[in-house]
Amino acid sequence: MATTFVKNIQEIPNLKPPQETFVDDPQSITEINLEDLTFDLSNGLKNVSNLHILHCIYISTVLIQFTIKLQESPILYQKYRNLQLKKWGIDTVQEIRCSSDEETEKGVDKREKLSLSSTSSSDLSDSGESSDDLKIMDEAMELSQVGFEMEDMNQLSKGSNNLLPSHDMFMFEDEDVDEIKFRKNSSILASSPPPYIPIETLLKTTDLSIDDSIQQQKQQTSAYARRLKAELAHASKSKVKHPHHYKHLLKIFNLMKLPQLTILRFLLRINQYSPKISINAYLHSIFLIYKLTIMIDLFQLTKKNSFRFVIGALRTSIKLLDDIYQKQTSFKNVVGCNSHDLLKIEIGFLYLMNFNMNLIKEDSVIAKFLQEDFVSLCKFMKSEMAEYYNEVVSQMEEGV
Repeated sequence: MATTFVKNIQEIPNLKPPQETFVDDPQSITEINLEDLTFDLSNGLKNVSNLHILHCIYISTVLIQFTIKLQESPILYQKYRNLQLKKWGIDTVQEIRCSSDEETEKGVDKREKLSLSSTSSSDLSDSGESSDDLKIMDEAMELSQVGFEMEDMNQLSKGSNNLLPSHDMFMFEDEDVDEIKFRKNSSILASSPPPYIPIETLLKTTDLSIDDSIQQQKQQTSAYARRLKAELAHASKSKVKHPHHYKHLLKIFNLMKLPQLTILRFLLRINQYSPKISINAYLHSIFLIYKLTIMIDLFQLTKKNSFRFVIGALRTSIKLLDDIYQKQTSFKNVVGCNSHDLLKIEIGFLYLMNFNMNLIKEDSVIAKFLQEDFVSLCKFMKSEMAEYYNEVVSQMEEGV
């Protein structure tokens, strides 16, 4: 019996050609390579929709380490910052300072009652603020240095009785920080619901074409550029007028001594014991730290304050974007601080952000940050600080 072999697969038309299938998700942090990751991000092979949680932890660790090292060199830091500001149409820092008064008149001053620059007791007393409001702001900004011991997480002392006194909006009890009660006369409950739009009207007025999507992304990017310029002007004015407020806010983030684990192991620990945190929350927290340190230049990131800035950025992003998240009493054991300090970290970070957390509709800004900003930071560090760049890459390959 003769045996025949098919030399060409096209001779069998009903047979599907073999295709290579594989899973690109990393199983550990050591499988990720920085060169490959930046190449994939810059060319669109990796984006917000297909990143793995380990990619987010890797990006966060690298960005924090590069930012700390970059800010230690003021000349290189200012050089890189100017390059990033030019991408958003901001040429010089002098332009930001000159436009400070103009941007304030256009609407920034509407939020100054919640911002850092208007929390001075003397300013509030002159403007007629009540003594209760003064007491709330003063107690919320009295941030003290607290140690950070990961080995004693289960033996941490409980927080003090009350951080905030009774107020029209908040009534906190000692360990029930998650159970926030609102009074019936609260302005939040009294706000009218949004108007109902019929589906027929939406179908007539909504265009789902690709061109319209691209145009919408451009509009979001330009709107963010205008708001970024206003935030820069507001921060520049506030730091000059009320520098002591920033010192008070930064106290809660500073550790008395470094913990025994690295920032990478700290993020991996959070992922291990809080696995429900979404990738979107991680990406937003990374972007917020980058925005405050590089774009706005609000504070200097160090090894001693990076841990708690990660907590503040991640916790606020979780509460903004995720439907399900751990309560304070559970999350405090994950990050190694008591409920009282965890609440003060969140409040302090919100004050640093000037309560400007509306990034939920700006996915295009996050996508641009991954594709351009993070890649440019890695390239800049590789060209200007090659030795340190290689050191970080080797540490990430070893998983330390």
